[in-house]
Amino acid sequence: EAEVLAGLGEQLTNAEIAARMFVSERTVETHVSSLLRKLHVSNRRELGRLSGRAGAPSTVDSGTIRPSGTITFLFTDVQDSTALWERQPSLMPKVLARHDAVLQNAITGRRGHIFTTAGDGFGAAFASAPEAVAAAVDAQRSLALDTWPGDIAVGVRMGLHSGTATERNGNYFGGVVNRAARIAAIGRGGHILLSAATAD
Repeated sequence: EAEVLAGLGEQLTNAEIAARMFVSERTVETHVSSLLRKLHVSNRRELGRLSGRAGAPSTVDSGTIRPSGTITFLFTDVQDSTALWERQPSLMPKVLARHDAVLQNAITGRRGHIFTTAGDGFGAAFASAPEAVAAAVDAQRSLALDTWPGDIAVGVRMGLHSGTATERNGNYFGGVVNRAARIAAIGRGGHILLSAATAD
C-alpha cells in the first residue's frame, strides 16, 4: 500500500504502478480501495495529496546502514483494523501507539531497519533471516503479554521472505518485497508465516 500511495502521489496510473511493483492492475485496484477506506478519503486525487503528509505511508530512515545483498523482509499488519476503528475510534490512537512501540522495539532490538510504515503496518529489512524471525517472535510475545486499552484484542499478522531487492532512496522494491507483503496478508492475527527461502 505504501508503494501504491507513493505512485498515486506521482500521478501514475494503475497500470504504471502495477508495472513498477511487478503486480497485476487488479492488485493495485485492491490497494487503492483499501487506502481510500483506511485513510477516509473519497478519491485518488486526495490519496495523492496524502502521500507526502503525516499519517500516510512513508519511507523511514532510521540513520542506520541499510541491509544489502540477500535480505529478509518482515511485513506486519493489524488484522481487522478497519473494524476496530469503527467500533473503538476513541481508543484506537492509544492502541496503535502501543502497537507501534512494541513493533519498533522488537525490530530495532534485532538490528532490523524499518523502511516503510503504512497505517497500522511495518516493513522492515534484516541482514539475516534468524534475526528477522527472532524479531517477529519477540514482537508476537510482547503483543500477547500486553494490556490493551479497553481490553481491545489486537491480532497482528506477520510475513517474511528472503532474497535480493532494489534499494532506492531508503526504500526497497521488487518481487521479493511484494512476496513478503503478500505472505503477511494471508496470515491471521498472531501468525508468523515465512517462505521456504527464509526457512532455508
